Amino acid sequence: MHDAVLFQELESLGITDALCYRLPGTGKIHLTMQGRGGPVDKRGSSVPVWIGTFLRDPARQDVLSKLERSVAADCHVFVFVGYGGAPWLVESYLAGELAHVPNQVPDLPPPVTGVWIVSLLSRGKGIRWNGTTWQAFHTRGEGIGD
Repeated sequence: MHDAVLFQELESLGITDALCYRLPGTGKIHLTMQGRGGPVDKRGSSVPVWIGTFLRDPARQDVLSKLERSVAADCHVFVFVGYGGAPWLVESYLAGELAHVPNQVPDLPPPVTGVWIVSLLSRGKGIRWNGTTWQAFHTRGEGIGD
């Protein structure tokens, strides 16, 4: 069934997809937002590869050069991830419970020795690589100031 006028009206409203599950229909229309989504990474498997790639992006070159100039033995980077600021797998993990931490060593660019990662959509938790292991940490709670 094809209705050119209806399709043009829907397109003018920004509707790009429509699906009829059965004929005749019920008269109900369900709308969803275009956006991010997909499988959820509950174990953080996507984080170690992503953080290395993220830190090597030319947009972060100034961070790496400042850390290099510091000549500090330990150089940690703090990354705050907002909505759409990371691939969906990373974002879905960081916004979750963080019941599991990644088990893979991140490939960090020199001179970075540690990273702290927190989602702005998180439930008061983050994860960190301390140079040896991944650990979850609390960003809010008793003993933690604003």
